[in-house]
Amino acid sequence: MSENLYQAPAADVRTEVETASLFYVVSLKKFLILFITTSGVYQVYWFYKQWKCYSQASQEKMMPILRAIFMIFFTHALYNVMCSKAREIDETYDWKSGTHASICVLLLLLSTLASRLEFNYTGTPWLNFVGVVVFPVIGWTMYHAQKCANFACGDSSGKQNDQLTALNYMWLALGVVYWMLIVVGLVEIVSEAPTT
Repeated sequence: MSENLYQAPAADVRTEVETASLFYVVSLKKFLILFITTSGVYQVYWFYKQWKCYSQASQEKMMPILRAIFMIFFTHALYNVMCSKAREIDETYDWKSGTHASICVLLLLLSTLASRLEFNYTGTPWLNFVGVVVFPVIGWTMYHAQKCANFACGDSSGKQNDQLTALNYMWLALGVVYWMLIVVGLVEIVSEAPTT
C-alpha cells in the first residue's frame, strides 16, 4: 500500500464544521440570562438564529425571519428536527420535543390572547399577570430545546458561545428598563384593585 503525500485526506473534514453550525449554539447560562432579562424578546431572535443555522447547514430554502415572527406555526417543526438530529448522534437521547413544543405554543397563544384582550380593554387588568405566569414555562421549553440543539451540534455546554457581547449588554440594559416598567404596571394594577 503506497501513500501519496500529495493526496487529500480521505476523511470528510466538512462533517465537523457542518455539525457545529447545524443549529444556533449558546450556553444554557447565557440563554437564560438573555431570555429572562429581555422578558422573552430574545425568543424571536433565538427562533430566527435556529432556523437560519439549520437552513444554511441543510441547504434547504426557508425564510428564517418569517419562521421567527410566526413561531407558533413552526415550533413543532423546529423542536422535532432538533430532537431528530440529536438522536442521530445518540439514539437514546430522551427529549419529548412534541410535548415541549405543544406547551410552548399553547402558552404563547394564551399570553398573546390575554395581552390583546387587556390592550383592547375587553378584559380585566389582571390579564397582565397571565404573561408573567406563563413566561417561565415558555422559557423552560426553550431551555430544553437549546440543550438539545447544543447536543446535536456536539457542544453540550455551549462553550463556543458562552460569553456576553457588547450587543448582549445593550439588550440586557433595555431588558432591565422593560422589567422595571412591567413591575411598575403590575404594582399599579394591584394598588388599584378594589378591596372587599
